Amino acid sequence: RHIFIHLSPSTETSAISSASPSEFSAKHDLLLLMLQRLYALAAKRVVDDNPDSLVNQELLLPGHLWAMMFRERLQGFLTCIGSEMKKTHERKNPPPLMTDEKTFTTALQSALSRFDPGLVLEYFCATGNLKSESGLDLQQQAGFTIVAERL
Repeated sequence: RHIFIHLSPSTETSAISSASPSEFSAKHDLLLLMLQRLYALAAKRVVDDNPDSLVNQELLLPGHLWAMMFRERLQGFLTCIGSEMKKTHERKNPPPLMTDEKTFTTALQSALSRFDPGLVLEYFCATGNLKSESGLDLQQQAGFTIVAERL
């Protein structure tokens, strides 16, 4: 059930015990094919796959890229809110309640000034350059859009 999830032929079966053996034939066949390919590669009967081949390329849609950028900035934003709340709690004596609206608003404004997710998306649309701390596992950081002035 947890292997080759793209080959699940039946969505009605929720438990592995209720699935019949014929429903796992596609998974079984793929597993055997992969094992045969591995043995053939180890015996030097076939060459390894070229990573530059079109078969191994990934299609990056604009919505996926935006979601990855937004998720990264939102994660930084939420981490910043947490650290601001922690600093406020450690600095003040007696420490304020974590449910205090003023404490939360101050932490929210501080985090928003440093990690505004909208600014990164706006910069990306305006320049076509990616501003990311992790790189988002992309090989390029610039050239995602064509600026209208260059047309």
